[in-house]
Amino acid sequence: MIYFVKKKFPLLVFVGLIFLGASRSEGADASHSKAAACQQEKKPFPSWIQRGAEGYGIVFFTFPDGTTLGQSVKVRVLLMSDDKVRLRAMESISLSRREGCGALGVNFGDTWWEEDLGDLFKTREEADKFLKEKGWLK
Repeated sequence: MIYFVKKKFPLLVFVGLIFLGASRSEGADASHSKAAACQQEKKPFPSWIQRGAEGYGIVFFTFPDGTTLGQSVKVRVLLMSDDKVRLRAMESISLSRREGCGALGVNFGDTWWEEDLGDLFKTREEADKFLKEKGWLK
């Protein structure tokens, strides 16, 4: 692994310098407007989302034929950063078994970073209502 990094270092430096040159050419006004836009888009965490809190997330999959199936899954908040939360599945769920695919779903103990906080709900009923409105409820 170290050998690979040493071999690619000049290329990475070259790509980094090109990136720096391109970002500087945009000008200060462009970077300030981008930063302002990002700050406006950030939504605060709902008050119930805290480390150790339990709620419900959404697991969904869109199949090649265009159908989408979804199911709510009980989760626990492990960590929080500025714009995402680390979740752990507190139950196992399976969406479907289809030809050519293994089981689709989440297993107890699986963890992931959730960046779309609109997909976290306090109760299973809220999560299932969201899925039903989308037409994704299994």
